[in-house]
Amino acid sequence: MGQKSIGAFIAALRKANGMTQKDLAEKLNVSDKTVSRWERDEGAPDLTLIPVIAEIFGVTCDELLRGERKTPEERASEADSAEESATARGQKQRQRLLAASLTKYKNHTYIAMGISLAGLAAAMILNLGFLYAIVGFSVAMIFLVAGVVCQLIFINNAFAAVAGIDEGKDLYDYKKSVVRLGEYSFGLDVFLLGVALPLLFVAAYLGLSAASWLAYGLLAAAVLTVVYVVICWAVNASLVKKGVLRMEETAEARYWKRHRLQRKYGVRLSVALAVTLAAQIGVNAVDATVFTSGTLFEDYNSFVAYIEEEVSRDTDYYGTEAVAVVSEPEEAVLIYQAYTEDWEPLYFNEDGNPVSESYVNSLGNVTYGDALVDGEGNLLCKWVWKNRSVSRLSYGSASSGYLPIVAYDDEALAHGDMVLFWLNVLFAAAYAAEVVITVVVYRKQRSK
Repeated sequence: MGQKSIGAFIAALRKANGMTQKDLAEKLNVSDKTVSRWERDEGAPDLTLIPVIAEIFGVTCDELLRGERKTPEERASEADSAEESATARGQKQRQRLLAASLTKYKNHTYIAMGISLAGLAAAMILNLGFLYAIVGFSVAMIFLVAGVVCQLIFINNAFAAVAGIDEGKDLYDYKKSVVRLGEYSFGLDVFLLGVALPLLFVAAYLGLSAASWLAYGLLAAAVLTVVYVVICWAVNASLVKKGVLRMEETAEARYWKRHRLQRKYGVRLSVALAVTLAAQIGVNAVDATVFTSGTLFEDYNSFVAYIEEEVSRDTDYYGTEAVAVVSEPEEAVLIYQAYTEDWEPLYFNEDGNPVSESYVNSLGNVTYGDALVDGEGNLLCKWVWKNRSVSRLSYGSASSGYLPIVAYDDEALAHGDMVLFWLNVLFAAAYAAEVVITVVVYRKQRSK
């Protein structure tokens, strides 16, 4: 059939299908005169009727407008083109759907994280502002639970939104992003739980200082975060193994190779960190006097003269003002002697070390009176503790009469504490170095 006008083509199609102008008019809900005008080229069908006419005669709209049928070769070429076009449009719609769903999920995840952070803010206000540490912890837990529940709902909605989509790399990337964002959100919850945890161990109606909270909170948060990372690592491997997180064969092989490397270096790092932690615990268990030097006394007389020298503690090593507690030595000596008329071997603790007894004079000032006795209750020496700069005493063995005696004042102990502080800083640096070295070596092995 050669190329004709639209009207002539409609007339030819109508006759080829054994239809009258009236039959066609009834199908199109127009008059037969209208059809007659079309066929005489005195008018043309409305554009809205073109698809209907094309469907009645089994032609395409393009063929109807061109006034001729297409060859089989043209039809096949156009079919392939149409299929490719439909595939391209479907792929774009698929990507658009995944992108929109992921964006919505990201926004919801930020909301869940915000709820958890609001809990920490409330805990800070209650603890630091009103000294309600336990109440602050309870409020933080309410917010954290709310954040976790919201995140679980958002994850479920994110997977439900793509339930009918065929598997593919883009869908795998989508699910991977959903799982990763969920891990980040839950990781924040675990970190915040660790930060808030020290508040649970404070006595009721007492607050925790900002410095102590920061130190203990960050330590607890670090420990819980490490445990959480290990759990996520194991859960991800389980999801891949069960096919929940599908991937291409080459990608899966690469994943398991990295998984084995991570396990290898994770074990090595855990051992290194455990050894360093054990060393740090051992160092911190040692008394601060190990890291400083005091005043050494080889005899009782020089020690008693030193400890009875009246020295007020106006300020301690850190600059905090202190109150002098020794005011009237004569009265203090009399009170001390009145309380120690009968000597009994009661000045030793369960370890056999000497202990102190304190007394209060008539003015309400605390004065410390001490004595050294041997195992049979014989008095070795006694003194009134008037040198208020001395904070701690160290004794020799009982066989030598507890000589020599070492006295540590505030400045000496503060020096020991400072040495211990810098040792802990070195331990922290060792932790960081172990982590960095392990990560660097792991990345080199992974790239091979």
